[in-house]
Amino acid sequence: MKSTNAFRIFFIILTGLITLSSCIQEYALPDEIAEEYTEQLYIEGKILSGTESIVYVMKTIGMDGKNLSSVIGAKVYILSESGFKTDDADYSSDGAYVIQTGILNEDARYKLVVEYDGEIYESDYQPLQLSLDIDEIGYTEDVKNGEVNIWVSTQGEKSNTPFFMWTFEEDYEYHALFDMRELRVYDGYLLYSKSVYPEVTRTSNPYYRCWSHRDSHEIMIYSTDELSENRVKEHVIKKLTLDTPDLQELYCITVYQSCLSREAYEYYSQMKSNTEEMGSLFAPMPTEVYGNITCKTHPQIKVRGFVSASNTTMKRFFIQASDLKMKTSWVSGTEEGRPIYTEGYAAVLLGRLNKGAAIVAQYPTEITDNDRSFSPSSINCLLTGGTKDKPAWWPNDHE
Repeated sequence: MKSTNAFRIFFIILTGLITLSSCIQEYALPDEIAEEYTEQLYIEGKILSGTESIVYVMKTIGMDGKNLSSVIGAKVYILSESGFKTDDADYSSDGAYVIQTGILNEDARYKLVVEYDGEIYESDYQPLQLSLDIDEIGYTEDVKNGEVNIWVSTQGEKSNTPFFMWTFEEDYEYHALFDMRELRVYDGYLLYSKSVYPEVTRTSNPYYRCWSHRDSHEIMIYSTDELSENRVKEHVIKKLTLDTPDLQELYCITVYQSCLSREAYEYYSQMKSNTEEMGSLFAPMPTEVYGNITCKTHPQIKVRGFVSASNTTMKRFFIQASDLKMKTSWVSGTEEGRPIYTEGYAAVLLGRLNKGAAIVAQYPTEITDNDRSFSPSSINCLLTGGTKDKPAWWPNDHE
């Protein structure tokens, strides 16, 4: 399910940082198991009602924490205090276990259980935190810094939890600098090699328009605990700059909002400080951050990670580039260099044409020494990382 991608945040951070880090907060294991137990588990995820729950189970090999690998073959499931048990999770990839959670009883408490390598790991029992609806998503233009700041607003009763967390997905549509269907470009004619792009016709060009997708990688939390109202007003969750293709044509952000317990908020606050200020999830910290997971079979074994329980609310927001005061400075291609002396340059341009470059010529039937060439990415949006995977819910009918 699409929304579950938003909860991959911590292991995207984990995978990127641990690979580069050789530092781990060491701890002393009991002598009777220290020799055989040389890995530390990290378990992270959300117990979600009404959708899939994704839990990541990873391990560090060796006490120096230099290597990180996925745990394959674990048994992962959710239990309630009343005895309800989900089916065992299916292993997906990269340490991810997917649990078909179903609709959970809002009055019950739940925990995660991971059985691996003869050990049993469990999170604490906890109630579902019921998330508030997102009231509004909007943006402001920071002309001075050339940024578009996207914000979210929400509010609830003072009796509701004051701890909020957001993740999001981004999708945007952009296009190449030149459209190979167009004959006239600037003060000349655009030429392209039909042997390189045989699919392009006068009415169809699959290389002009692309879509791109990405998930949020940051820990985004906020507390109204010390405020007089349980209200989040225009809290910025994303900054867009004009030197990227995001705002060239149509941009969409899909925001997922969860409410947290105090314990979860404090854990994620320390994690946020650790990853942002010290550069590594396992870097030494002023206080230990091990979360709410314990090893039941050997309590001496310490486990990092946290499992929270909640539902989630979602809201989608579009930004049309034509509605912005500022305009993107990003273009999909660059003009290729010209020699000092242009005699015989037409032959060079012809060679570039046959390698997929775009030629801006003065005449439609021939290339001369005075014409210009642009990189292949100027006519092929796929070369700048885009895809033709337009979301099914995208609001226009562009190809």
